[in-house]
Amino acid sequence: MSLEDIKVPEPFLPFASGMAKQKIVEESIEKNGTVDKPIIIDPETHELLDSYSRYYVAKQIKLERVPVHY
Repeated sequence: MSLEDIKVPEPFLPFASGMAKQKIVEESIEKNGTVDKPIIIDPETHELLDSYSRYYVAKQIKLERVPVHY
């Protein structure tokens, strides 16, 4: 799914991914070419439910598409 289609709820916005976790996600993306586990979203609204760290890093490194799970 396109990152642009995922809606991030207000409560997630003030938080940035922790540096240690961010580094692990970045290394995994470098190795695999994409996010290692799907980002969890609501199937109706496309709102992010979980996996904000993966979403955040994918956005930072400008991935266009990520795997999602509904």
